[in-house]
Amino acid sequence: MDSVFTGAIKTYEILPLSLDQNNQPEQYRLVMEMRFVFEDLKRNKILQNEGNYQKIHDFYVVSDRGEPPETLTEAKEKLIQEVAEDVVSSIIDEW
Repeated sequence: MDSVFTGAIKTYEILPLSLDQNNQPEQYRLVMEMRFVFEDLKRNKILQNEGNYQKIHDFYVVSDRGEPPETLTEAKEKLIQEVAEDVVSSIIDEW
C-alpha cells in the first residue's frame, strides 16, 4: 500500500432556502462539511490535511425557476459527485 485516504463527515444538513405562498419549500440547500487526510506512505508525508472542507449544493424541487427540479436523491448524488471531484483534484494537485 502506497497511500491512505481517511475522511469523516462532520456535518450534513438539508435547509429550505425559499418557500412558496403556502409556506412549502421550493428550494433547498444541502451542506456537507468534512475533514480528510491523504498520506503518502512511501515518502511518509501528509499530502493533504483538510479539517474544514465544505460543499454546498442548492436545488429546486419545483419547475419554472430557471433550473430543472431535482429530487433529494438526485441532489445528494450531485453533491457526492462534486465532493469526490473536488477531493481528487486537490489531492492530485498536491501529489
